[in-house]
Amino acid sequence: LAVGFRGPSISQLNLNTGDLNGKHLFNCTAELSQYVSTATAIVNAYSPVNLTIEPDTTDPVLVGFTVSFLCEAESIPPPTITWFRISDPGNPVQLVEDTNITITNTISSTMTSSNLSVTVGGTEDFTEYQCFADNAGFFNQTSRIANLTRGFKAVITQDPREAIAVIDEDVMFNCSVSGFPQPMINWTVDGNPPDSEFSVITADLDSTLMGVARNNNTQIQCNATNMFNTAQSIVVLILIAGPPLAPSILPINPGPREALIQWNEPFSLIDILDYNVALVSMDTDAIMPFTVEGLSIRVNETD
Repeated sequence: LAVGFRGPSISQLNLNTGDLNGKHLFNCTAELSQYVSTATAIVNAYSPVNLTIEPDTTDPVLVGFTVSFLCEAESIPPPTITWFRISDPGNPVQLVEDTNITITNTISSTMTSSNLSVTVGGTEDFTEYQCFADNAGFFNQTSRIANLTRGFKAVITQDPREAIAVIDEDVMFNCSVSGFPQPMINWTVDGNPPDSEFSVITADLDSTLMGVARNNNTQIQCNATNMFNTAQSIVVLILIAGPPLAPSILPINPGPREALIQWNEPFSLIDILDYNVALVSMDTDAIMPFTVEGLSIRVNETD
């Protein structure tokens, strides 16, 4: 059987890949009478993945509160975004939705936006998260790591103790705190910052206020503040006694010589049961009769 042959038929298809995205199949079919031949060409129109928004490290968050991380990426076709928890740097764990995790994706023609919401639990103080954008395995991009830290309210763990002192006596108050971020400690005396008669020494979570007892019922307050709250502890400085005033010497009687020395009653918030009043003579040979009456001493000299 002789078959006539005329040179090849050539057909060319020109494509603008800017109008394509993803994997496309193109079929070329040649027909001659009852004979049909088909060839398939595969065109993968993929562009590199570009991360336009990466998740950011958050401020510390209290247990029970929810924090969100945002990841956006663009490519042709739009990429798939997956989230990972980096508990072990060599073995990240892919996240799936559960009672504490919600993942919301929004996809357009060339862009994918993914929002990860995490409700902070009470098991981990520090967690790292990362997003991964991929378009069918041709191109991918991994975000920076975002940190989530569990926060703790400021708490005063050691309250300053109430002080009972004599006037002009040195007094000291100690205050210890806890919390994350680390609380700042400050003191007030009767609602105002301590004056020059007080000094403060603070080291990390411990602080000491030192001063001189001047006034009764002085309110001493320790304050611990971080981003979540301010904790306060108030104590009172009580003066139980002050020193007596200088004794007053009355004029000596020109007859039988007599002197009365009297002290004013000292300040005291407690009952004074007795006073110790005694006569001391610089001349050990001199003996002068005297009588004690409360805070007074009466001296008689007959010679």
